[in-house]
Amino acid sequence: KKGDQTVDNVIHRFKNSNDGEVRISNLIRKNKSYVDIRFYAQPVPGREFTPTTKGLIVDSNFLPEIILGFEKALEKIARAIDDSRSIMRKAN
Repeated sequence: KKGDQTVDNVIHRFKNSNDGEVRISNLIRKNKSYVDIRFYAQPVPGREFTPTTKGLIVDSNFLPEIILGFEKALEKIARAIDDSRSIMRKAN
């Protein structure tokens, strides 16, 4: 059936190790839109990256909430790093 076809449009990718990368894709499956954040591995150097089971697929309607969560995580991590640097300066 035509509606059962899966379309994978890679939006962004970045290397996270020598033999891996993370890809953010828009999946269209059964006429529904999803965001897929997935780790891809390159088991053999020079060969294609292949998807792993490590990842997350969510309905695209939830993307604003996911972005909000990532922004909050970034703020919290940045504050923790700043606090850590402040403690280190006081200790020296």
